Amino acid sequence: MTKNMFAALLTAAIAAIAAMPVSASEIWNIKCFDEAGHTIAVKAIGDDGMTLDVKAMPAADADHLDVKAITGDGNGRLHVKVVAPEADTPYSDVKAITDDNQLLPVKGITATGVTLDVKALPNAETGEFDIKCLDTDGSILGLKAISPGGVVYDVKGLPELPGQEDLELEIEAHIKARPQQP
Repeated sequence: MTKNMFAALLTAAIAAIAAMPVSASEIWNIKCFDEAGHTIAVKAIGDDGMTLDVKAMPAADADHLDVKAITGDGNGRLHVKVVAPEADTPYSDVKAITDDNQLLPVKGITATGVTLDVKALPNAETGEFDIKCLDTDGSILGLKAISPGGVVYDVKGLPELPGQEDLELEIEAHIKARPQQP
């Protein structure tokens, strides 16, 4: 098989997977990947140290999945958004927003308990934000949504989407998962 044939097959496979329907009840995991390929949990962290799972789930817009923090009882869903950075940095913050507009940081938590920042990196080509984990050495790690069946979506900050909910806080982008672009 030639390199071009392989590339064409791979592109067709990615397109076929992306076209697969998402079940209305499917909850996808959001994971960061370290340089060795190990997964890192992604969670919102409350002031009291309580952690909330960050997940992707079907949205009203069939082209995207909503990214939400799931409350302890499993029934509550908190918005996860890109907000202006708290410090003078090139990256924006990723926060879960409570019903009373409290901002909870979203972090990657390694198997050994090390916390990593989850940040939104502006993409000048698309006008979107790439959502990534920052390792303790400053390296940028991938962050993806993974279905129960193993389908992988990109996690992005999208500045404007029709029909998005209004919040009392100023946000830079809505965080969504969508099929990977070949």
